[in-house]
Amino acid sequence: MKNDAMKFLFVCPIGFGTSKNGVDLGHALERRGHEVTFQDLDVRPAWLRYTPKPLRGESWKLACKNHLNSAVLNAVHLHKPQVVFFLSGFGIAANTLHILKSSAIITIAYWVDDPLQHMQALKNARNYALFLTNDRQSLPSYFAAGVNAKHLQSAADPNLFFPITGAEKLIDISFIGTHSAYRESIVKNLLDFNVQVFGPGWIKNSSLPRKHTNEGAFGNKTNEIYNQSRINLNIHNWFGIGSAMNLRLFEVPLASAFLLTDWVAENDEAYQDSVHICNFRTSDELREKVAFYLSNPAVREKIAAAGRAHALDHHTYDQRAIIFESWCVEMLQSR
Repeated sequence: MKNDAMKFLFVCPIGFGTSKNGVDLGHALERRGHEVTFQDLDVRPAWLRYTPKPLRGESWKLACKNHLNSAVLNAVHLHKPQVVFFLSGFGIAANTLHILKSSAIITIAYWVDDPLQHMQALKNARNYALFLTNDRQSLPSYFAAGVNAKHLQSAADPNLFFPITGAEKLIDISFIGTHSAYRESIVKNLLDFNVQVFGPGWIKNSSLPRKHTNEGAFGNKTNEIYNQSRINLNIHNWFGIGSAMNLRLFEVPLASAFLLTDWVAENDEAYQDSVHICNFRTSDELREKVAFYLSNPAVREKIAAAGRAHALDHHTYDQRAIIFESWCVEMLQSR
C-alpha cells in the first residue's frame, strides 16, 4: 500500500447479475494503491434468503435491514476504514451513520439511477457527508435541500467490455435492459427488423412476439451480445426527465460496438454525435438511422472504433477513481 493510501469499506452488491458500479469503482481504487474491503449490500442469513416471496412482508424487510446494518458495523470494527462508501445506501439506518460520524469516518453514498426515485434519494442524501448522483440536472434539487452533493458519471470496466476477435454479427439490433412500457413502445416500431431484446420482464410482461424476447444477459454474455450486434440500441428509462447516461453509454463503446441511443443532455458532454456514438430523438429518426447504419457497415465500424478509443481515454472507472480519490482527500484533510 502506498504511503498516502486510504482505507475504504465499500458496501455494494457483489453477486452475479447485480449492479457493479460499486465493485468496479472499488477495484479501480485498489489499482491506485488504496486498501478496499467489500461488504455485500445484499447480505442475508439463510433464514431470510430462503423465505418464500409471499411471506416477505414488512417484518422480513426490517430483519434484512437490521442484518445489513449489523454487518456494516462489524466490518467497520474489523477493518477500521477512513471512508465508507454505499451504493444507494437506502437500507442504511440513520443510527448506523451516526455511529460512523461519531467515529470520524466519512460516509459517501452514490445513487446511480437519478432521476428515478429522486425524492427517495433526496430524503436519504441528507444523512451522508457526501452524496453522489449520476445526473447533473439533479444537483440543484440536492443543493436546495442542503445536501453536499456532487456529480459523478457512471463508467465501465474495459476488462469486462472489450472487442471479441472474430465475433460474428448475428443480430441486426439488440437491446439489453429491464422491460418497461416506455422501452417496449420504442422497440415496437422496429419489429420489421431483426431486433432482439434481453432482460428481466420482456418475456413475461411485454406484448412483443416471442421471437424477439429473451431472458436477461449478465456477465460475459452481455459483452458477447454487444459484439454480435450490428446496432446496439439504448433506451433510457428516465421518461424524458433528467440528463443522466445509463451504463450502456459506456459499456457498448468499450466493446468497440456500435451504439444508437436516445439522446440525453449528458451524451453531448461525453461523446461527439456520429463520431463516437449515434443519437436519435424521435421514432422516425430512429428508423431512418437503423436503416442507414444497417446498410453502411463501414461507417458503423468506424464510429464503433472511435467510440472505444474515446471511452478508454475518458470513461473507465480508473478515470472516475481519480476524481473520487480527490474528493476523499479533500474531506479527510478538512476534518
